[in-house]
Amino acid sequence: MSAAVQTGAASVVEFLLTSPDLKTDPNVRDSEQHTPLHLVCGIPREELKFDHIRCTQLLLQHGADPAAVDEDGLTRTQL
Repeated sequence: MSAAVQTGAASVVEFLLTSPDLKTDPNVRDSEQHTPLHLVCGIPREELKFDHIRCTQLLLQHGADPAAVDEDGLTRTQL
């Protein structure tokens, strides 16, 4: 999931979130306690593509928690 959101692979994110065999948790955390939403929202504005926005929409539609904090206590809006 992390690589998919960081590269803007919206179709992969959608597959991971909707596949009956996978049903990946949209709030899964990496070693620094970042969720996929933290990762996609941390992409610099000049590097954002439409597919990154689509990944954000998909994560939120499938239950990503916008109030989740990382190991530093930061939410996605504070990154």
